[in-house]
Amino acid sequence: MKNISLASTLYLLIFLISCKEKVAVKSSDPYYNKKNSLEYKDSVTLQANGSVSFPLSANVPLLSKSIHFFTDESGRYYTSLSLFDEQLNIYNYDSRKLVKSVKLAHEGINGVGKAEYLNHYMKSIDTIYINNEWFCRFYIVNDSAKVIGKVEFPEPGSGKFLTGPTAKPSREMKRVGNTLYVTGNLTDLNIPDHTSVKNVLTVDMTNFQPGRVFPRTELFNKGSWGASSYELFNTYNDNTKMFIYGYGGDPFLYETDHSGSPKKHYIGSKYFEKVIPFSEEKVANDKVDLKMFEKHDMVTPQYGKILFDKYRNMYYRFAYLPLTDEEYQDPNKRFRKESVIIADSNFRKIGEIVLPYKTYNTNMFFIANEGLHLAKIPELQGNGDSIKYDILKIAKK
Repeated sequence: MKNISLASTLYLLIFLISCKEKVAVKSSDPYYNKKNSLEYKDSVTLQANGSVSFPLSANVPLLSKSIHFFTDESGRYYTSLSLFDEQLNIYNYDSRKLVKSVKLAHEGINGVGKAEYLNHYMKSIDTIYINNEWFCRFYIVNDSAKVIGKVEFPEPGSGKFLTGPTAKPSREMKRVGNTLYVTGNLTDLNIPDHTSVKNVLTVDMTNFQPGRVFPRTELFNKGSWGASSYELFNTYNDNTKMFIYGYGGDPFLYETDHSGSPKKHYIGSKYFEKVIPFSEEKVANDKVDLKMFEKHDMVTPQYGKILFDKYRNMYYRFAYLPLTDEEYQDPNKRFRKESVIIADSNFRKIGEIVLPYKTYNTNMFFIANEGLHLAKIPELQGNGDSIKYDILKIAKK
């Protein structure tokens, strides 16, 4: 009887352990999934095929933090805002010629601020939207640099808004109907509940009233993250009329028209499982070791910008691959590799490619019918009298 009782006890114990193991599997990490990251139909890649160059005037820098490509009835245009002198240059894409320069005012009645704080979006060739991220202001400017509209967002941290507007190519301003959407970034990373903060600022273009939409994800309530992990990126699908958002530390993309809860889509990199927080506990801003915070950002992977390619009806999601400790210690190697995840219109991953090392400045990009345009880094730009973009095209495997 004792043997039977012992056998029964052992059997029950094994059964309970196996049940616990099954429960553990069922409650697996909600932020990692092999499907659509490591496991996917690898059918396409990106290949450099051709290039375009736009001439630069004397003393115009190669780098720009604000570029925009747009098309209207008069043609296709590449536009770039100078880093140093608030000059907006407008080029005809097909002729590669400069067709117009708009010298924005720094101060005065038509002043929009210093170029280093500005980002622009071309509504048309004669109407320009300007965002000043430092002063939390939005302007409408005509092609004579005259301010014809202005909105002052409440200061970040005022209680009404905790985010400041930070529109740029990877966070493009977008007007839909009478509403302009301006993606923002959090100014206080240690708030008690990130889901209480709405991360996208809006402007009602009929009365210039500001608003806010799109709450932050609960992921960021789970500890303190590197600064890059909090960054919010966006794109817009012209076919479905939906915004697509994604955070640096979150493998999910969020699809929404801002009328209800967003739909989540998992799209991960095959080169890492997930982004690790700086600390599993929240750390007060004044207690953060900034050097360790900076290092964490560089040795931890993150997701980057999301682009919708309306010409090919697919998405590109960039990812920063981590440096090793040794690479981080060497200033000559402190340049992270980037991959581009390719997904179809249904958010199914169909490819991923690591970009050539130290070749592209991926903060300067745009998409045209010819393909994804990425600017060469300054060291590969030649004598500096033009800005060169390689054209990356989808190729089947």
